[in-house]
Amino acid sequence: MALREIKMPSSTAQPSGVLLVGSIPFTTTEEVLSKVCSALPGRLRSIPDGETNVRNNYIGWQLDCFPKETRNSILGVATAEVPPDHRGTFSLESVKPTQFDAAALESYKTFIKLRDKGAIPQGVRFQVSLPSPLNSIKAHVKADFQPQLEPLYEHRILESLATIIEGIPAEDLAIQ
Repeated sequence: MALREIKMPSSTAQPSGVLLVGSIPFTTTEEVLSKVCSALPGRLRSIPDGETNVRNNYIGWQLDCFPKETRNSILGVATAEVPPDHRGTFSLESVKPTQFDAAALESYKTFIKLRDKGAIPQGVRFQVSLPSPLNSIKAHVKADFQPQLEPLYEHRILESLATIIEGIPAEDLAIQ
């Protein structure tokens, strides 16, 4: 079967907007926000902070949220074994807060500073990118513990989301 060329009307040949997701390879939030605005003028409806510093590897930084004995091995390094006297159950206190909220609220301060200086156009929203709980669970938790820890971690993600919604005005916020 021969492939045929599909001609697109010229009006659809150019993108009208850009959605950035995840990590952006710059060192600081200020660098990310400044550079993406200048590189993509008029194309952004929202801007993420680029997941810089400790967050630069998507969900890698979430490993410490989970109890040591539940963690998958990391690059061949064994994790802690389940102690013989362990009851086999975990509570919300077993899963540490995600810190997505603290990171977002800190980055939002930089966003506001740059918007006030005119580096970020009015009407562009601050984008907070949150993983699905399953992403972190599958990446970091041994299979036997996943069903028990997933709802606890989801609760922690929702706590972070509530704090983000409370701390950033709706007209400035985009959740991805």
